[in-house]
Amino acid sequence: MKGKAGRSIAALCDVREAVSRFCDEQLSRRLDTQPVAEIHEKVAACVQTVDPMMTPYIFGSTAVLGVHEQGSDVDFVCLNPTDIKDGKGADSVSEVAKGLQSDFLFRLSEVVKREHYLWGIELVRRTRVPVLRVKGGLGVDAVNFDVTAHRRNGVRNSALLRAYFTQCPEARWLSMLVKQWSKKTGLNSSVDGGCITSYGWNIMVVYYLLRRKLVTLVPVESCDVADIAPMPPYMPLETPQQGGQTLADMLMDFVRYYLDEFAPETEVMSLTRAAGETTKEMLSWTKQAEDMARIRGEKIHYRWCIEDPYEYDLNVGRNVTPFKLMLLRKHLERAQETAFLLLATPPASATTKSAR
Repeated sequence: MKGKAGRSIAALCDVREAVSRFCDEQLSRRLDTQPVAEIHEKVAACVQTVDPMMTPYIFGSTAVLGVHEQGSDVDFVCLNPTDIKDGKGADSVSEVAKGLQSDFLFRLSEVVKREHYLWGIELVRRTRVPVLRVKGGLGVDAVNFDVTAHRRNGVRNSALLRAYFTQCPEARWLSMLVKQWSKKTGLNSSVDGGCITSYGWNIMVVYYLLRRKLVTLVPVESCDVADIAPMPPYMPLETPQQGGQTLADMLMDFVRYYLDEFAPETEVMSLTRAAGETTKEMLSWTKQAEDMARIRGEKIHYRWCIEDPYEYDLNVGRNVTPFKLMLLRKHLERAQETAFLLLATPPASATTKSAR
């Protein structure tokens, strides 16, 4: 069948079957968080050797989805009692704060090298957030993870996204489908040349759900690190309702929304205010702001705007250049044909026939 501007769109019956196969395949795998819990114990022991007052918290996809997808990296952040008590406080972005974070991570890396010699370690200091990257060893240790320090925002935004995903039975499945597709297409920034992180895609999923009134707004200030467990509990996935029909409809509507309804020229995806209220002009995310950033030597773009709910003036979509925005649209159009690459591209004759 044909969509807007003559675009080919996969038949919903085919999409439902493909989605059902995807979900069955995922449910046949081990998705519990026990491997992460075991790594958490090992990391905690190393952290407390460096500083007995520090506790590693898990954030990112494991915390958001409540499951551990095979091959996914795990994110840890080490917090002290002051960080936790001030659980709604803003993270410092000063050079002094970054220096303290780097110092802690260096000391942690020395302990990790000594205690777990099979783990590959890389300390990255010259980045927006200092991070210790660890490649897992053998067996249960074969989990790659990143460690940061004294930064609460990751814990808070993961709790916020989880609060949204628990409102809608299909939301976690939609997130997993979108994430897999974004990595296959290279749009996910963990792949060379990508432009939007998994975190950014999850905000896009939630913003879509808000626009469709499938979830209700969660106040960002409701997420307090002091109330969040260091190791979030496992949330088993359930078989999608109606044989996957609702999820299939939602998947295709997600593409339709971002291709035909979202207005990237003026609109900002935001979880801070009611959906549709936040504009580029309101945040001063304009072409002029891009030009000023370029003068300062910063590469920031405001072509695809995703407001971080906790970090001031941070566009999660800042790496979407004009060229990558065009590429994003092309991949979304292809996603309508292939149900996010779950289906093979239909032959021209089949497309013509279905349009009659």
